Amino acid sequence: MVALPRILYGIDIWYTPPHETPEKKRRKGTVGPLKKLERAQRIAMLAINSGLRTTPTDLLDLHANLFPIDLTLEKACYHALVRLCTLPQTHPLSDIACAYYANSLTPKTSHLTNLHNLFRLYKINPQDVENIEPVSSIPERLNTFEKDIAETRNDSIIQEFLDDADISIYTDGSKIDTEGVGASAVIFKKGHVLLSSKLRYHLRHKSQHSSNEVEAVSLLLGAHLLYQERNNLRSKIIIYSDNQGVIRSVAKPRAKSSQFILKEFLTLMEETSNEHKARDGTNLTSIKISWISAHSDIQGNEMADGEAKLAAMSKTSMTDALPHFLCQPLPKNTSAMKQEFHKRLKDRWKTWWKNSPCHDKFSHIDDQFPMSNFNKAKDNLTRKQASLIVQI
Repeated sequence: MVALPRILYGIDIWYTPPHETPEKKRRKGTVGPLKKLERAQRIAMLAINSGLRTTPTDLLDLHANLFPIDLTLEKACYHALVRLCTLPQTHPLSDIACAYYANSLTPKTSHLTNLHNLFRLYKINPQDVENIEPVSSIPERLNTFEKDIAETRNDSIIQEFLDDADISIYTDGSKIDTEGVGASAVIFKKGHVLLSSKLRYHLRHKSQHSSNEVEAVSLLLGAHLLYQERNNLRSKIIIYSDNQGVIRSVAKPRAKSSQFILKEFLTLMEETSNEHKARDGTNLTSIKISWISAHSDIQGNEMADGEAKLAAMSKTSMTDALPHFLCQPLPKNTSAMKQEFHKRLKDRWKTWWKNSPCHDKFSHIDDQFPMSNFNKAKDNLTRKQASLIVQI
């Protein structure tokens, strides 16, 4: 934990992952430092596993459940490039990143910088990635609603059962492996659903959007439904979500992924609240965002879940019914991009292991990847016992 951050410092400046190019038969990249770091990681893996000096490196990595150093460096490069692409347009490096990306596609010089090479290798267009701005919360926006997260699943079910709100809105998101991701919101008045007040929104493939982003979009749909009913609002309103993380993010905005969606949600909530303020500035309506346990046979939540699954299958509501904010495709979510890249790296590691001479010798002992059975068993073993197993 101490050495790795120091090794990875400024990695997007000095390291290019070795890769094959159509122009040259040999692999191109930063090979020399990589070989030295491979030797350094092998020393660390021997210490972690207490293995013999003759133990193959790929076995040491698997037993320690740590990426090979080349994949670790590549992951760090990708994360650094994604971070550069999230800079807002007001940042002085934003235009530079866009210019580097454009130049990487059609090089105007034979001497490309490392950033040119990374843009050329990963093909990330800064204009397709969400912007993450420094947080500048407006206190009045956070005072337009209350946050309520029950301590236990049963408590959330009981609170929903005792709900006496005039308007209840249920939001949910869904992922389908073969299709994509979708968000939905359903509005109830005094326990009766308004058939005309359902919204569905289909996001693109799950590799471009995360679970938290989908839940944030569903909250935005719920806020839009509430805004449409602003002339008929009563005293008590509750918005339900089955994702505690997004509720906490709304109550305390931070500079992280999906920030721009939550910012739009707060704007809508503020506009709705301003419609129902007394002359002294106090709110005439009480709005609360509550957590509800998922898959608990609650009518509103199950209905929102069904609508979200339809949205995931590209069954989106009419464009004129959606918030104007969602009429254009959303940019790529940075968390989803990193998760997808991590999955690709793990698949490459798995392929390397299957092609390793050690695979056939060890597959009958532990056929899980990466040595899942061993990693689970060693939690109940002493260091000496785990070391003996590695050495055997």
